Amino acid sequence: MSVFLDAAQPLGVRLAVMELFVRRSHRQYSIQALSIAQENAQDGKEVMCAEFWFQRKSQSFHKDSESLPAVASDEDITHKKGIPGTSLSAGAGKKRTLKKSSSGQQSFGGSFMDSISDMQAFVKDWDATHDSTYPPRYNLTLTCYSTETLDSRFADLLKSRFKPAQCAREGAVLESPTNARGAEGMSPQPGGGPGSPGMPMAGGAGDSSESPVHVLNIVLCLRKGSSELQHPDTEVAQLVAALVQRHRALLKSLKISRVTLLVLRPTGYPTFYTFRDRLDWKEDLIYRNLNPPRAFMIEIGRLGTHYDIQPIADGPILNRHFRTFVAKQKANSLRGDDMTRFFVRALVLGHMMADKSDSKHFLEAELENMLLECCDSLALSKGYVEKISGRDVAYNRFGTLQMCNHLFLAILPQLYLSRGEAIEILKGTVEKNFGRLRQVGVIEVEIPLTVMEPYDTEAETIPEDSNRSFDSTGIPHKNPVRMRVVFSNPSGHKVVTDAYLEVVASSPNINNTTAFLFKSIFTEGKPKGPLDGKELNTPYPPIEHLELRRLTSKGKETTFVYDFLTLFDKALSKEWETFLSRHKDKESKDISATPSSSSAPDEASAASSNVDAESSGTLSAMVSSATSWMGGIARNVWSGGSRRPRELMQAQELTLNAAETALEEVDRPEGRNDCAMVVWRLLMHTPECPDGREIILIANDVTFQNGSFGIREDRMFHLATEMARKEGIPRIFVTANTGARIGLVDEVKKKFRVQWKDPLNPVSGMEFLYVDDTDVDLFMQQDMAQTEQITLPDGTMRHKLSAVIGPDGIGVENLRGSGMIAGGTCRAYEDTFTLTFVSGTSVGIGAYLVRLGQRAIQKGPPILLTGEGALNKVLGKQVYTSNYQLGGTQIMYNNGVSHNIVADDFEGVSTIVQWLSYVPAKRGGPLPVPPPSNLHDRIDRKVFDPRRGPNPSKVYDPRVLLTGAKDAIGKWRGGLFDRNSFFETLAGWGKTTICGRARIGGIPVGVILPELRTVTRTNPADPADADSMEREVSQAGQVWFPDSAYKTATAIKDMNREGLPLFIIANWRGFSGGMRDMYEEILKFGSMIVEGLVDYKQPVFVYIPPEGELRGG
Repeated sequence: MSVFLDAAQPLGVRLAVMELFVRRSHRQYSIQALSIAQENAQDGKEVMCAEFWFQRKSQSFHKDSESLPAVASDEDITHKKGIPGTSLSAGAGKKRTLKKSSSGQQSFGGSFMDSISDMQAFVKDWDATHDSTYPPRYNLTLTCYSTETLDSRFADLLKSRFKPAQCAREGAVLESPTNARGAEGMSPQPGGGPGSPGMPMAGGAGDSSESPVHVLNIVLCLRKGSSELQHPDTEVAQLVAALVQRHRALLKSLKISRVTLLVLRPTGYPTFYTFRDRLDWKEDLIYRNLNPPRAFMIEIGRLGTHYDIQPIADGPILNRHFRTFVAKQKANSLRGDDMTRFFVRALVLGHMMADKSDSKHFLEAELENMLLECCDSLALSKGYVEKISGRDVAYNRFGTLQMCNHLFLAILPQLYLSRGEAIEILKGTVEKNFGRLRQVGVIEVEIPLTVMEPYDTEAETIPEDSNRSFDSTGIPHKNPVRMRVVFSNPSGHKVVTDAYLEVVASSPNINNTTAFLFKSIFTEGKPKGPLDGKELNTPYPPIEHLELRRLTSKGKETTFVYDFLTLFDKALSKEWETFLSRHKDKESKDISATPSSSSAPDEASAASSNVDAESSGTLSAMVSSATSWMGGIARNVWSGGSRRPRELMQAQELTLNAAETALEEVDRPEGRNDCAMVVWRLLMHTPECPDGREIILIANDVTFQNGSFGIREDRMFHLATEMARKEGIPRIFVTANTGARIGLVDEVKKKFRVQWKDPLNPVSGMEFLYVDDTDVDLFMQQDMAQTEQITLPDGTMRHKLSAVIGPDGIGVENLRGSGMIAGGTCRAYEDTFTLTFVSGTSVGIGAYLVRLGQRAIQKGPPILLTGEGALNKVLGKQVYTSNYQLGGTQIMYNNGVSHNIVADDFEGVSTIVQWLSYVPAKRGGPLPVPPPSNLHDRIDRKVFDPRRGPNPSKVYDPRVLLTGAKDAIGKWRGGLFDRNSFFETLAGWGKTTICGRARIGGIPVGVILPELRTVTRTNPADPADADSMEREVSQAGQVWFPDSAYKTATAIKDMNREGLPLFIIANWRGFSGGMRDMYEEILKFGSMIVEGLVDYKQPVFVYIPPEGELRGG
């Protein structure tokens, strides 16, 4: 713009650029009586003036027709005339007219549309876009080439050129409006601009309004070689700010509400500085580098009610189409916490759409690009904010920004799409980038857009209306529809989509002005969105109490306790999607599938290239034998079809009754718990149990007393465990706690004193604690403490604290409850299925509950008995630097405490649901078996022999024998068990043995087999022992070592209590009996295998594979 506006350019070019700037800056406004002129130069000080009336277009539906006024898209003016389906038409017969103004200067009055071929289109229907809610305003734009010119001519130009009442008579009317709307509509006569009988004035001559409404724009185009180019724009803005302050009285008398300075340099982006009357003509920093006419398009006004906002004016991303704001929650909001978040407001620009395909491509590509750029801005803004504020912006250990950030992406072009199509495309884009949005702390994405829906030619009559639109293929479309789609993800795990129309209210609001509202788009089975019925300018609410608790949970590396219900629902949905996709493949007889997620497939592809290498045996005899041996234990309990239930889960919260002797059902909003333990009874409809199966879900709430175990928590945990035991249903425990609650009596804590051995040298230690005479009586009366009188050598009397008596629930009485729940967990393991998910740090009794429940899934946070701080104090030096050294996954997964490790909470819950699919719904009940029609493999199938292949000498991964694999030509070769059914556990411990669950003919079974390859066991060094070092020990395949023997015994014990038939693929060379192995109790653990088999209640099958061996023990 600066190049074409330079004073060296021809006058016609500069005038054209001025008009282009006016129209592009006000593309969401209707413009009337535009007049552009060049003032007579005084001493070479050239000034150009543009004056016009403008009025904001309504962007909402009209109530009666639900149609939206046409709003020109970002690049509408760049298109030629005659394009069907647009709201733009050629300026018929409009010519440039050079004339003399009353002051003698030359000006272009009326339309300058034909000055550039790309500007031959113009909005026809003022009446359709005009709305009396937004009054017309007058704008004067001055273009100068130096601050000296501006300073010398500023007052004279305002006095001579700022004449709103004469603007309509000075220039010709651009377009004659039609269909006058009465007293508040535009006059249909040519020359009828603001101030004429058909249109009201706003703050002009003869107007009784006292509030300033008009606008003054100053375009400062700095020439090449100018000395002012040596100064930064901020210094130039300070000079203009001083000029504005000197003429504040004049500005007020002219009813000017704002002055905007636009600084243009020969290269680089223009900069904007806005000075407002309501700020006493100081700069409005929120609008720094933002053209004010665009402000309403990104709805900045919604931010300031509950937040103090600060723009990142010179932030890390130099894209002028979006703005990043740092918002600090006001003290008078819902909470007075020092809560900070980011708001990103962006404009998604584009060309005029040609058809549906063009619209889809634009929406998928441009929206995603802008969304990712906004995410990058948030990620980089963290460091920027820390630099300017000196405060840390929190990330957790997974690199997730701990904030409740908001993205606003306003799509300007009108799209040839239906409402449903637009919603699905937007939803796909947001879900595709779900991980990135979560990483930068975005909990809400808001997208306003305009769509033009096609007519249903079979069901609808296309009106013979000249205003209907056609796309480039000639398909008729309805009037534009304004809508808004909001994607919210407060839990960080599930995106909720709410879509709204923007409509006009049937009655005015409390200010007696037209109200524009959100109206939910109806979706069957889905409630109305939270914005339904609210006005479009509704302020963004402060951070809610639940959001604060979610942030607290994220800071402790776990999920807010009530959001685990969302995770279970999402995991069930995932299970059904997998099941239905397999059912569909079965119907189409396409049994090709990917191998199991284990390490087998890579090796299987090489080992199975010989397509004829199949064993002659089949599984039919084995399955028949297994079925008869099971004696009906594997009855088919599947009673549903291939349809997914509409509701996958029902959750009923349980809490203590008034007497705290039993659990009772309670219906209350999320987060209303008064205890750090939350319990639900879940009815889950899984593919194996479509009629539903129940579980008891227990979870710690880390936002309540850090999830610690007090007396009430112990009672609730114990009663929930006993309920699961008596009913024989699985008990799932999601743990994130700090152990037993040991508190302090704050009243005593604030009052006690220390009697030092040497008052001048406190390092020498203390003798005792005491309280003053003024406090001892109070403590004795309230039974808070016990004291004894001590006489010091100097005769001073002290009341020595001998005991502090706190209220019930913060002392050693909690340890009694810990013993109760530990014993209850042991009994529950024997009587029902128990499984623990370590979502957050578990300390003390929390760690013991993990182990006593036996089966454990660990996400990453440690399982601890004593924290690193306490251990360092005991050792007297800084030995441990993190709790993860003591109980992280590298410890607990490799020693068998954790059966599985997962990356996040959703994967953890999905693993729980997957594990439950192998377990009976109730203790002693039938195994969950899907119908034969949904089996991925034939029961009577040949089993691939992985020994035969291109490299017979290479030892194969035995998992291939279980899972099957694709051969070299891509054909699937089946394994002993159903495809994709093997679920391995304890993979990090005792690696010479492999154990897990699988299905054979759909029947869940336990599987144990040896590893054939040599593995490495790593013994970590202990930081507390300076002489220790990490040691790696090789262990041969097909051999039981102490750890793998113990693993085998543990797996047998677990599978017995899960009610699973057991398959042992026997191929062992015996037990390792060396001195170290004997010392590490190989004999004991080997005996435990025998004990477990003796106690096994279900059928046990021992299968010796071809060329297998069974020696030694």
